[in-house]
Amino acid sequence: MIELKPIGFVKAAQQYKYQQPRQGEFASNKGKVILEPGFNFEQALEDLGGFDKIWLIYIFHKNKGWRPKVDPPVCPDGQKKGVFATRSPYRPNSLGISCVDLISVKGREILIKNFDLLDGTPILDIKPYISHYDSHPEASLGWVPQTLPPEMQITFLAEAERAAI
Repeated sequence: MIELKPIGFVKAAQQYKYQQPRQGEFASNKGKVILEPGFNFEQALEDLGGFDKIWLIYIFHKNKGWRPKVDPPVCPDGQKKGVFATRSPYRPNSLGISCVDLISVKGREILIKNFDLLDGTPILDIKPYISHYDSHPEASLGWVPQTLPPEMQITFLAEAERAAI
């Protein structure tokens, strides 16, 4: 039997999946990870402040069940892909990992930005991002396009903008 307990939780403005981009790299937000009291996590966080990025290992707490095949958001052939070949949140064990920007560490609080986690996300572990080991730009991307699609610009007619206010 494996038992995992959250060491803390995310505090963020985003509460619903539709409020977050599918990857933290496309986010522009700030929040914090608040670690649980009584476990000496203040000492465990020592020396983390010198890193620009950290890995957060967490539970997809808003997902129920899993799917063996999923529809990735950027899929050139439009075919479903095996969940283990994607970053879909619908996984057998609901585990996620995100690389986020670290702003600062104070006590049991870690200020972060540019993340794709929701308010209340249970954090299981924290690891530093070390570019010597974590970056492999020469690695094959499998079915993922070699370049990202261009960003779309959406413009509204003045009448639509007035109606939205």
